[in-house]
Amino acid sequence: MSETKKLIIVINKNNYGLVDIDGNNVLDCNFENIIQFENDTYAILKDQKYQLYDSQLNLLNKNKFISISYNRNNEYIVSLKRKGNKELYGLINSIGDWIIKPNYIRLKIFKPTDKVWYLCEDFKSITKVYDHNGNILKSWNTENSFYIKYLGEGFFLKTDFHWSKESYDNSYNEKCDIPPNLKCSYSNQIIDIEKNPIDVKVSDNYMDEKFENGVIKIIDNVSLRFYDATFTPFFNSDLYYGEKGSNGFIAIKIFEDSNSFFVNEKCEKQFNRSFLNCEEFKDGYAWVEELDGRKGIIDVSGKFICPSYGKLKEGFGESNYAIVNKSNTNWIINKKGEYILKLSNSYINLTKYNCYIEYHYNKNNDYVTSELKNMKGEILFSRYGFVTFSVTQSKYGVSIWNGENSLIINKNGITKIY
Repeated sequence: MSETKKLIIVINKNNYGLVDIDGNNVLDCNFENIIQFENDTYAILKDQKYQLYDSQLNLLNKNKFISISYNRNNEYIVSLKRKGNKELYGLINSIGDWIIKPNYIRLKIFKPTDKVWYLCEDFKSITKVYDHNGNILKSWNTENSFYIKYLGEGFFLKTDFHWSKESYDNSYNEKCDIPPNLKCSYSNQIIDIEKNPIDVKVSDNYMDEKFENGVIKIIDNVSLRFYDATFTPFFNSDLYYGEKGSNGFIAIKIFEDSNSFFVNEKCEKQFNRSFLNCEEFKDGYAWVEELDGRKGIIDVSGKFICPSYGKLKEGFGESNYAIVNKSNTNWIINKKGEYILKLSNSYINLTKYNCYIEYHYNKNNDYVTSELKNMKGEILFSRYGFVTFSVTQSKYGVSIWNGENSLIINKNGITKIY
């Protein structure tokens, strides 16, 4: 098997190309966009259509797609053509063969234990559940469905809406999408793949999103609750927020008191302690306000690693650094909590490989100076004008276009300017 090419996406005059990690040209900058997926395959856009290539830049599928997304099962959700104003979605495997033909206006992925399912809806409002091999497991009519959510353990929630006509309103404006003399109610069903649907009573709240392990988050105005697949609540109080961070922990706050805490995706409490306030984790670190009033950054073990009076502005990620606020001043810190560099303004973006980009605007906020700097604050690359840098962060490096030249950075430092 051929060795994977380690390539970096570059931009030249708003066109995209590829170079190797030493900066040598591999694919000229003649393309409208290039997307590098986690498995080192590429979606390359030419004439507003994408084509899919393997790690050696061999064409995987002859079709030209409207969109391509990688789903981590080594498969791709693609849209091949439009019917009316909607794209039609399908699924292809790692060698470019069809698993599900592109006949659906929606295609979503669900992951029961050791399985992968695909929920597909066609133009006739028939929704089907496919398994990993493209076999249909279940189908039902969803013409009046508001949404369908996967609950875990083989269960789906299907919520239907029903319009009931009230007294006629003579002031009704025909340009309105929904007449004010109509009222909407909802009904809900739990759908087991192997059994008949079960009617359930759930309040007419908006279902925001699902978490793994069958944990459901329901939002009603500003409050929310977490439920399991049987709609038993995990907490008996309404919550302020429930943001899932990059490591899967969820930061939540209780309405009735001032406590906040973290739970995992099974809604099990983490760290055996509460906080006055907490924010979601970013790349393994989170900002908290402890019960004793200390404000700062904790790691995934709950250890307090450094003070930060402002919230974590940008996570550590692959740069090994983060931006925090101390006494109304932004600082770059390392993972030991040491303050490395004091920043002169708030317009900062960290990149991979221990660099950051700083933006300086003039009084009218039109002209801007963009500067790439190392962790000593030394300028490596700059641009002045109406537009900022064009930055592309690839798996193996970062490319920055300043309007005239491109700079390539990888783990060995600055590789090339051309």
